[in-house]
Amino acid sequence: MRETALHIATRKYFAEGIKALLGNSNINVNAKDHENRTPLDIALHNEYEDAINMLIFHPRIVFSKANRDTLSAFGAILRPRYPNRP
Repeated sequence: MRETALHIATRKYFAEGIKALLGNSNINVNAKDHENRTPLDIALHNEYEDAINMLIFHPRIVFSKANRDTLSAFGAILRPRYPNRP
């Protein structure tokens, strides 16, 4: 597992780079880096809202590939928007 161009663009919060990479049909949006993190893990950890939005709406994103801590953070972000959800 190694860091991909999408990991780097997300970590550096390079929105145009993320957008361009996500437009590539060969990109693996669920790839894990050497720390077992997906680009979504990185975006959520750093609260990069534009990157989060681009990644969560990508048709090939698989939420189960994200780390448990990331999914908990994701739930915490959504909870204020949807307070009646468990």
